[in-house]
Amino acid sequence: SCSQLTLGADKRNPLFTVYQDRQHNQILVFYGLELMEALPDAEDCPAFKLMVARLYNARVSVTTLCRTFQVDRKTIQKWARALKSGDAKELIRVLEGPSARRKLTPEVEAFVRHRWPEILAERAYGALSRLRKELRLFLRVTLSDVTLRPLIRTLKSEVAASHSACGSMGPCGQEEKPMPLAAWPAAEGSEQKREIAFDCSSSQSGSLNPLNSHDNKEIGASAPGVDSPANNRKLIPAISNSLPEGSHYCEHAGVLLFAQVLKQVSSLFPACGGILSQWLSSLWLGALNIEQTKFLNCEVLEMILGSVVRYPTAQRDLLKTLATDDTIHRLLRYNVEQSEALGCSDFYFDPHSKQYTGEQNVLKGWCSKIRWADKVLLSDFLHSRRGEPVYFETTDNFDDMRTRFFSFIARARSVLNWPSDRVISVVVD
Repeated sequence: SCSQLTLGADKRNPLFTVYQDRQHNQILVFYGLELMEALPDAEDCPAFKLMVARLYNARVSVTTLCRTFQVDRKTIQKWARALKSGDAKELIRVLEGPSARRKLTPEVEAFVRHRWPEILAERAYGALSRLRKELRLFLRVTLSDVTLRPLIRTLKSEVAASHSACGSMGPCGQEEKPMPLAAWPAAEGSEQKREIAFDCSSSQSGSLNPLNSHDNKEIGASAPGVDSPANNRKLIPAISNSLPEGSHYCEHAGVLLFAQVLKQVSSLFPACGGILSQWLSSLWLGALNIEQTKFLNCEVLEMILGSVVRYPTAQRDLLKTLATDDTIHRLLRYNVEQSEALGCSDFYFDPHSKQYTGEQNVLKGWCSKIRWADKVLLSDFLHSRRGEPVYFETTDNFDDMRTRFFSFIARARSVLNWPSDRVISVVVD
């Protein structure tokens, strides 16, 4: 009495009828008056897919099957072909659906969980690349970073939790002692005061910058426990022989051109300003992200900045701590104080769009670079008359530029501490 007729008989189907038994959550298939099979009432159940495939192979109207069971025609035909093929592997693949093509199978995940701590203990840098290489070698599976990243993120958090309980370990399995944040070097009266002189006249390219130091530490030597190409460089014999006694070759002496700026940025954050000076220096030296800092000479930067944080993991942890609105707002206000915008009344509003290739859910929009619609990041900039950046925000295209302009200007006033009665003129580019 609780069964409802789902598929009835007709001219094309004189024998098969299907009922839905809601009381027992079943589907009942009758051949005439005889019950032929009973299966779970679930669309993702293999028995359900086999039943629809058998009805199709029995020449029941495919239109009726699509309307009754809410399944696409091509999907039903695919199930029916796999059932008739007699190939067990093909039938299993078809019944599993899209999940059959998943490369991150339970076996692969188990292998990654077993090997990741060991690979990470060997050396942190390049651990993901080495893991992918082992997957290709042992399991014959090629996985991308995007596929592995969610699992690796989970494993990294587990490893970090275990390390915090057992003590922090360095990339070479040694105990990694926390390095103090960079304090501004060469304070007056300090015993480690360094004399730095530029001598570009002795070099045709102008890149030779001897650095005189009162300590005898050799800058070109590799630091113990640091596996980085930047710390394994050897000086060219001609340069090494031309250096005066007691001098060392300073590979990043150009950072000293911005010494005053770095000192002021450090003073904005007494507790952590040193790492900001280190990141600014790294950007000026061509390292666009933390991973690329391995190409810099940490010994030279340590001599210039006082002390540096070398390991990428430690830098990422600091970046997570400092990535706050307060840090950004302080830097923006400092930047305005150093530009003409302090007393300026005319500005330019310059919105930019850029293709987004990350893993976050970002709204799609028109990307002029690729001439196609794709994930797009919008960066809105406020410039002074001379083009000096004053304020910026990154957003998506949820709001039109004409809508977000007014809220953008309001937030800029608040962050930069501009009084409400200050009249400004903005030219939209």
